[in-house]
Amino acid sequence: MNEEMRKENRSIWVTIGISAGVALLVSLLVTAAFNIPSLLGLFNRPVPQFEGMTLAEAQKVSQKYRMVLKLAGEESSELDEGVIISQNPEAGTRIKRGEPVSVVISSGKPTVSIPDLKGFDLVHATEMLQAAGLFVEDVVSEHDSVDEDLIIGTSPSAGQRVEKGSMITLYVSLGPSEIDVPKVTGKRLSDAKKILEDKGFTIGDIRYEVTTEYYQGIIMRQAPAAGQKAAKGSEVDLVVAGVLR
Repeated sequence: MNEEMRKENRSIWVTIGISAGVALLVSLLVTAAFNIPSLLGLFNRPVPQFEGMTLAEAQKVSQKYRMVLKLAGEESSELDEGVIISQNPEAGTRIKRGEPVSVVISSGKPTVSIPDLKGFDLVHATEMLQAAGLFVEDVVSEHDSVDEDLIIGTSPSAGQRVEKGSMITLYVSLGPSEIDVPKVTGKRLSDAKKILEDKGFTIGDIRYEVTTEYYQGIIMRQAPAAGQKAAKGSEVDLVVAGVLR
């Protein structure tokens, strides 16, 4: 009886051992099925949508999914600077763990150089701006030495780079402003020159006349006369007292 019980116990333990071994083997096989592909880099997952994210945001997502993010370059676009504008592979494509995803980020909106419009009329200046992808925001009229109705400048100024589609202010000349001509009769020529230049005028023709009414070198007459309106920068002709030789 004891022998039979011992045999029965051994049989039970053998059965338990075999069952445990089978269970362990199954467990190992299941674990291997899930981990071996991962260890070999065969486990793949879909690529997230990186487009529209900033590079910093995309890097956080790529780390979460154990993907390698690779910066492939920068291109100008309508998106803000630093935002991803394209990716390869595309979102939804399944890739192996560790396989890189290349992204291109925006360098900002395309920029253009403001053309030099000085001396052009308003129509041609507007056409030149539009050809460069720019638009007229405002037209401001000012007095200037440039002829009337011609462009004297822009804001921002010529040569600066601005985003395509920017608005530009044009400054149009009203022609030279007119101011009172200062009185220089009775002055010496050197003094008259300084007075005129300080007021924005220049000396034009100088003619000498013999007279006994003025000392030699004194201005006798001027044209335009003192008090008359004349364009700033225009010339004032002078008649200077001379002596009979």
